[in-house]
Amino acid sequence: MGFKKVLFPFVLFNAQAVTDGNTYTSPSVNIQNLDTISLQISWTGTAAGTLSVLVSQDDVTYNALASPTWPALAGSAGKFTIMLNQLSDIYIKIQYANSSGTGVLTASIAGKDLN
Repeated sequence: MGFKKVLFPFVLFNAQAVTDGNTYTSPSVNIQNLDTISLQISWTGTAAGTLSVLVSQDDVTYNALASPTWPALAGSAGKFTIMLNQLSDIYIKIQYANSSGTGVLTASIAGKDLN
């Protein structure tokens, strides 16, 4: 019987208060040897802004994933899940740039290999 690699749910933002004009970046997470990644995002309040998924091979230089585009946090409470498959990068983190309003951001990551 084989061994399945799993990243159990890990909190990236734990009820992070977000305010107008600020940018928030989660800690990086090693996703090496994981085939499927799930990011769960939820927020409350009137926060509006842009969420970016950042990836890196060296945990120093990060680039935003260009496609697909993620749903915007658009001034009222909401939630969504981002599913990512077979990324070749080793590290991942998320960044939220608040353009207006205030609220609370919560995000977590989980993953597994396909074996």
